[in-house]
Amino acid sequence: MFRKITNSVIILSLTFFILMAFSSCLKIKPTVAIIYIKNPNGTLCEGAQVRLYGQPSVISSGNVGQELRIDLTATTDAEGRAYFDLTDFYKAGQTGMAILNVDAIKYNQVSYGFIEVIEQETNEGVFILQ
Repeated sequence: MFRKITNSVIILSLTFFILMAFSSCLKIKPTVAIIYIKNPNGTLCEGAQVRLYGQPSVISSGNVGQELRIDLTATTDAEGRAYFDLTDFYKAGQTGMAILNVDAIKYNQVSYGFIEVIEQETNEGVFILQ
């Protein structure tokens, strides 16, 4: 009887450690969007305000005025780059991430567009102010 209990404990312990080893291998890589903003002459634009946001694909009376799940802003750095870490918005096992709107503005120049964000990758887009 004691031998059966000991064997069961050993098997359960080994199973536990094997499961822990495999679960620790499932690391979520960062999901990042980097938006580059350029001036109309093609030079990189420092100091532009960039908004990255999603909106429902179908607007109905049920979701009008609903708070957006992703709505972030950043200012471009000296390399014309606005960096957005979207890792917290990604759920493990999720297929596909989002197509997000990009609005950029500096003084009286603007740029509008979209960026497709793929989970666990660095996604980049270039937008030109007009």
